[in-house]
Amino acid sequence: EEGDARSQYLYAKYGAELGHQEDFNPTVWYYKAAEQGIANAQYELANNLLDGEGCEEDKEKAIAWLIKSSSGDLGRSHFKLAKLFAQLEEKERAYFWLDKAINANDPAIAFELAKYVDEFNSDQFPLEVVHQILKRAEDNTKVRPIRYYEYFADVSARLGDYEAAAKYQFKANMALKRIANVPLRMREKLDEYQSKRTSSKS
Repeated sequence: EEGDARSQYLYAKYGAELGHQEDFNPTVWYYKAAEQGIANAQYELANNLLDGEGCEEDKEKAIAWLIKSSSGDLGRSHFKLAKLFAQLEEKERAYFWLDKAINANDPAIAFELAKYVDEFNSDQFPLEVVHQILKRAEDNTKVRPIRYYEYFADVSARLGDYEAAAKYQFKANMALKRIANVPLRMREKLDEYQSKRTSSKS
């Protein structure tokens, strides 16, 4: 366990599941791996510093580790930094890191990133950018496909693309239909998009 940075990171992540000692502290091992430049460990260490998990809470140190981890082009590090600086009302730095998060092309964060950019409500990131981010997440919808498809339909409709809106609302409805009844709200939304699609073609 000592010395090998990759092993230290994996031990931090999975050590508790292996039934190790009760006083096992993953933050200690994340720190060891982070010191040796493992970007994922730096990110996890930063999260623990933000939450005071296995260590004292320290936002400044967390930001420093996130900045280090961002050199590995981790989209989630960029995204976390953008949100932190927005909370600190440092808009220019928030814009800088949000732009880097968008350009990281990380499908794992694309859905949450798109929603955040949408709510950010900035001329610097118009709705077309939200749509582009969502396109990247299309192959990463296993966890919440219904929410993803519904949101993609909404963004498409707001852009006036009712063809895409109807397509993604239909996908949302079909995904839900496999496990439950589709609520009236979703059926009516599909009808609305299909009607507007027809009208836009006439």
